[in-house]
Parts: sequence; C-alpha cells; structure tokens
Amino acid sequence: MTALTDSDEEEEPSDAEQSDEEQPVDTLCVLLERIELLHQGTDSEKRESLQLLLENRDEFGQKSLFLWRLIRAYCDVHDVSSTLEEKKTHAETGKRVEQIKNGYIFKDHLDKAIELKPQDPLSYYLLGRWCYAVAQLSWMRGKLLLRYLETLQVPTVEDALNHFLKVENIQPGYSKVNYVFLTKCYKDLGQREKARQMCEAACSMHAVSKEDEDSQKELDVLCPALGM
Repeated sequence: MTALTDSDEEEEPSDAEQSDEEQPVDTLCVLLERIELLHQGTDSEKRESLQLLLENRDEFGQKSLFLWRLIRAYCDVHDVSSTLEEKKTHAETGKRVEQIKNGYIFKDHLDKAIELKPQDPLSYYLLGRWCYAVAQLSWMRGKLLLRYLETLQVPTVEDALNHFLKVENIQPGYSKVNYVFLTKCYKDLGQREKARQMCEAACSMHAVSKEDEDSQKELDVLCPALGM
C-alpha cells in the first residue's frame, strides 16, 4: 500500500459542480420571472411591475422580451387607473412604446438587407425614412415617452440625411420623394441654401407614383417656407 499524497487527497469537483459554479446568473430572466408574478397579482403589484420595468429600462430597453412586458405593464396600469387622465397617459405611452419596438425590429431587417445588398438605394431610402420619423418622435412626444427613448440609440436628423444622401450617391435622381426628404432634413438642420437646392431638384421631377404625388403636396408647403 502506498502513502497518499496531497494531490491524491484533494477531490476534483464533479462536472455538475463546475457547471453550477461557472453558470452566470441571468439577471433578465430573474427580472422577468418577478414581473410575471407581479402581473398576476393585485392592482398595487401591477403598478410595482411597471415601476420595476422602468427602473431597469436602461439595461434591458432594447430586448424584445423586456419591451413587450413593458407594453403589457402600461396596459395593466391603464386598466387599474382611477382617473381618466391617468388612463389616457398610460394608454398613449404604451401604444408609442409598441410602435417604437416594432420600428426597431423593422430597422434590424433593413440593416440585414443592406448587408446582403449594399448598393440597393431602396434600403437606404427606407432607413432614412425610419430615422427621420423616430428623430421627430424624440422631441414631439410626452415626457414619459421621452424618458423611454433615452434608453435607446435614437437616430437623429443627421442620420436620416446621411441615408438619403447615400441613395443619391448610389443612384442620382432616384426619386422625387427622396429629394423632398433631403429638403426637409437640410431645412431642419438650418441649412437653407442646400434645402432650396434639393427643393428645386424635387420640383423638377415628375410624379410617377402615389408617394410622389403626396410629396408634391409637401413641396407646396416647403417652397414658400424656403422663400421660393
């Protein structure tokens, strides 16, 4: 019989023990489990659920699993609200959050489309439209929505402008409506001379689609605003 060495006496941890030690705690899953319990609880717990979600929006605000529960929580609190004004506030905010969530899903699809076909002007045009729409939301909507938007990477008018310029770079004269959005971007950024140039380019093109016809109505407003 041989003597036991120190290394022989030390037992190696089992695979299961190693797995338990190495497994990180999924804080999002823990949070969502808590939210589910609160969702099934009293009116007070439903309010607590919304507050808990709002407190964690900085960390998880771009996760779809988090977002739809935030929307649901707004609906829950709307249902248990005691005043009409409070109901309107929560209903409007929940609806806007849902629109933005769907918009970010749409943007993900556009990003993938551009990866697959980087010289397609339509993808850049649509991305420009999305950026411009969300950039307008960031200052047009109420305080609750603004607070939520701050958790996301909100696009700017400059971002939209760059996408519309990319369209023009890939295919000059791509469409009347692209020139209209270039006009609007330059106008919003205070670059009136460039806005006039794009407005003139838009006016020089014939309307070949329903979207172009609608953009002509915008031009009828933009031209006087730009002194044209």
